[in-house]
Amino acid sequence: PYVFAASRLAVEEHLARMGLEAEVTTLWASSFNRIRWALPANPPRVSVIVLPRSGERLRRCIESIRILTMYPELEIIMVDDGGFRPPMRDLLRERAEWLTVIENRDDLSDSAQRNVAAKAASGDVLCFVTDDIEVLSDSWLHDVVGTLQYPGIGCVGVKLLYPDLLVQHAGFVIGMGGTVGSPHRFAFHRLGSGYSGLLRLAHCPSAVSWACLAVRKDAFDDVGGFSEEHFTGMFGDVDLCLRLHEAGWLTGWTPHAELIRYQLPQDGGMIDGADAIRIDRDIRYLHQRWGKWMEDDPAYNPNLTLAHESVSLAWPPRRPFA
Repeated sequence: PYVFAASRLAVEEHLARMGLEAEVTTLWASSFNRIRWALPANPPRVSVIVLPRSGERLRRCIESIRILTMYPELEIIMVDDGGFRPPMRDLLRERAEWLTVIENRDDLSDSAQRNVAAKAASGDVLCFVTDDIEVLSDSWLHDVVGTLQYPGIGCVGVKLLYPDLLVQHAGFVIGMGGTVGSPHRFAFHRLGSGYSGLLRLAHCPSAVSWACLAVRKDAFDDVGGFSEEHFTGMFGDVDLCLRLHEAGWLTGWTPHAELIRYQLPQDGGMIDGADAIRIDRDIRYLHQRWGKWMEDDPAYNPNLTLAHESVSLAWPPRRPFA
């Protein structure tokens, strides 16, 4: 037990030297430390921006955010592109008191819809979510905003879970599988520790998923928001995170904000026609723009494989022996 106490004290003293207010606790059944960041007296306003696709998914998403989120300064925004059917329009009208709907009938890409909503947002923090997520706890946004309070953190991702509570997303690795991968996917339960404890410890991956991505509004504006030219539907989240890195910001990830992500069967189905051409173009530009990161993600151990998401040793080695 004295080792746990000494470990906790070391973190507490480090935070005190940095002048940061936080509570340090030892995670149950481990020697890991959790930092609960203190929110300022006047917490930053958060604009939750939802990308709508399905009426049934949207209902579950916005109601879980509205009912479960205890964060004091919150607004929920979404864009109506003119494609909503009458049942969805009725759903939105019933929630008009606390849901802001922006009408824009232009043919907008996913990235463009997010940018349009961001311009209308009043928050100091933008939290982008897809409509297939469901909030699990009332403190998720406290953990996200608290992590953003750490100096140098520009955006934050969360632990995304499949409905059976297996891990779907705990940060991206650039270059995995030839594009971008999510280590730990399918292989670990919600309560699992993961490789070297990464599923229970806050850390800084190179990028996180825009299925739930919170970013400082000033940092988002400084880098020009999501790319509407090159990454219209895929890799827009990765591109934003890497451009934030270029501007001097880090990407954070917190395991203490957990959300379920439901995906329809067609979400991962066969892609052909114009969509296939667009995705191929996005992949080629990903390699062109971020080739250095694709070859050597600085947030991923160079002794681990990029061939798949198993977080296993690379063979043959990716680096020559000294």
